[in-house]
Amino acid sequence: MWGIEGTVGAQQGMQQQMRPGDWNCVSCGDLQFARNSSCTTCCAPRPSSGAVDVWTGPALALAAAAATTAADSSSVYGAFQQSGGKGASSSPYGQLGAATGFSAVPLSAAVAPNWDNWGAGKPKSGDMPEIVWLSLKDTSILCQQGFPPSAPSFAFDKSKEIFSLSHHILMEFIPAGMDMKQIVEFHHDPDGDTFPDVYNAWKAAGQADNMLTVAACPSLAKWAVGFGGKAFGLRAAKLAMALSLATEADSTKLTEVCEHFPAFVTLLTAAGYDVVAAGVVPAPVMA
Repeated sequence: MWGIEGTVGAQQGMQQQMRPGDWNCVSCGDLQFARNSSCTTCCAPRPSSGAVDVWTGPALALAAAAATTAADSSSVYGAFQQSGGKGASSSPYGQLGAATGFSAVPLSAAVAPNWDNWGAGKPKSGDMPEIVWLSLKDTSILCQQGFPPSAPSFAFDKSKEIFSLSHHILMEFIPAGMDMKQIVEFHHDPDGDTFPDVYNAWKAAGQADNMLTVAACPSLAKWAVGFGGKAFGLRAAKLAMALSLATEADSTKLTEVCEHFPAFVTLLTAAGYDVVAAGVVPAPVMA
């Protein structure tokens, strides 16, 4: 831990004590206080009581996607991920997946896109949010903690669908069996008091006033920033951190992520990453 006023340790301590009325998010598994109407980690709505839980939120999205023959692989996979993960048949969401035909085989095989013609159907760059690269001075708090001076950032934009998958894209880079919060720390800094250099770098890049959330991965010395309030800024920070970690991932991991989330190919390309030269995806078929 890199210890900004013990924030992360305090949060984890609170999350380990479940009180009456608290609930676990069916999307990401995070423990939520009773007062929360939606998950503060992935923004999924609080499930209602009883059997209808299976049909709320992302699970309903899965059913809709599976019922739509025109649904593309990224929307179906994203809905399935949000509805409980990679096919645990013992869970209500795994049973729903089985009923719709998505838990009998690995998800990567069930919904992997056709890379033979990926160039023709991948999302367009205009569907992606603007990547704002922030540059800090060596005297900044992050650089003093051993982080590099440059990192990506996003401002949340509800018109960009990729933000709804940010939690699940980032989870692809988290080692199996580990919780995201064991690897990545999130610090909401609405007034820019804790990270004034980050806020100043955002303004220096010509951006409007906004509330920031800093994401940091101490083990890999990677950081990223999301803007847009607490919940939406967290989504943006997760997507920015996924992009930051992608620069350290090997081609096998990146290929897996891009198979699950084709929109990430476009985001990597927009960031200047040559996905074809790196062997992440094959060269698109020319007509």
